[in-house]
Amino acid sequence: MAVEVRDDGCGIHPQDLEQIFQRFKRADHGPPARCQGTGLGLWVVRTIVEAHDGEVWASSPGPGQGTTVRVELPRLVLEEETPSPDRDEPAASPAAGAAP
Repeated sequence: MAVEVRDDGCGIHPQDLEQIFQRFKRADHGPPARCQGTGLGLWVVRTIVEAHDGEVWASSPGPGQGTTVRVELPRLVLEEETPSPDRDEPAASPAAGAAP
């Protein structure tokens, strides 16, 4: 499964793309008043995605041109339920002496 989120916000200089997934790291993209944040959001995303054997990465043409973040998670394959051996047997008869 893949999820991609795009924005037209601050953008990220290509050389800063790898560091934005580190805790408390923010890309240096201009005046702080324009692009605020703690530097934890993408670190949390990466931590959760990797805990589920997935991958996350970001791309951006550069400052002022937005960013795309893509998350890919492996497909969960559930095992088919195996019928129990007694499923095809008729229901048990009432106990001896019990009323029908």
